[in-house]
Amino acid sequence: MKIKFLILSIVSLFLVSCGSDDCTQSDWLGTWTSTDVCESTVDGVTETLTETNTFEITAGANENQIVVEGETYVIDGCSVNTSVDIDGETSSIKLELDGNTITGEFESSFTLLGQTFSLSCTTTATK
Repeated sequence: MKIKFLILSIVSLFLVSCGSDDCTQSDWLGTWTSTDVCESTVDGVTETLTETNTFEITAGANENQIVVEGETYVIDGCSVNTSVDIDGETSSIKLELDGNTITGEFESSFTLLGQTFSLSCTTTATK
């Protein structure tokens, strides 16, 4: 009887721990290492840059905020979706957390001195 109870308890614990894909602020926190691939296009000419970075995510002022490199972002469970306005140009940032992996996208486009610039980056980061 004790063995059946133990097995049932382990199975129940497994189902509860795997049954939710919600993330909390604490899931985002820590030191992350990312591989970033960015494509930059200037007037139709595209260049690709790949680099590795290490960054820290810390807690924001409340439970649904995180801070990355001094910038505060609002988390919605396992996601961050935001737009940033820089000098009238809008950039989008999308991040998804799945366990110890963050995948993300950054898109930006602007015109400077008559030339159109666009930047598109993808990132995969792990703790």
